[in-house]
Amino acid sequence: MRVACVLLALGLLGCGRDDDGPRAELADRVRDYVALRSRLEVELPPLTAGAEAQAIEKRRAALAEKLVAASPDTSAGTVFTPRVAAAVRTELRTVLAGEDGKNARGAILDENPQGIRVEPHRPYPEGAPLSRVPATVLAVLPPVPDDVEYRFVGRDLILRDAHANVVIDVLPEAVP
Repeated sequence: MRVACVLLALGLLGCGRDDDGPRAELADRVRDYVALRSRLEVELPPLTAGAEAQAIEKRRAALAEKLVAASPDTSAGTVFTPRVAAAVRTELRTVLAGEDGKNARGAILDENPQGIRVEPHRPYPEGAPLSRVPATVLAVLPPVPDDVEYRFVGRDLILRDAHANVVIDVLPEAVP
């Protein structure tokens, strides 16, 4: 509760406001990405009822290829703009501070993949483990659609399209 009060005071939590703050900016950019994915996905042949895992994976890979082709720039910042990045880093610093954040910080650093390279607008490495994000951290991050997820890779926070297995954006050094 204390974290929520601090974030509210900083104007970062939003609490349902319709303003042009960092949370709304992130939501708009994720919504634009999901709309792009939807437009590209309708160009693919539909899956048949009872499709086998291989056909599903082939279609997912084809969607990922289309997404990569539509976003050739691999630089970070399409979703985590400077303003959004600053707000998210502030939220993470707050929730991971002190004794309350010690366990969450430890879980992030212990349970996430190290030594893999991820880039925005590129597939998440096949076979690489996916970290879990502690509930206390998810509670302070802006909500995203069910098929878009936050993950940690080393100290970086990523937004991953779970449907297409594509890294949407990377926030470098997000974990203090």
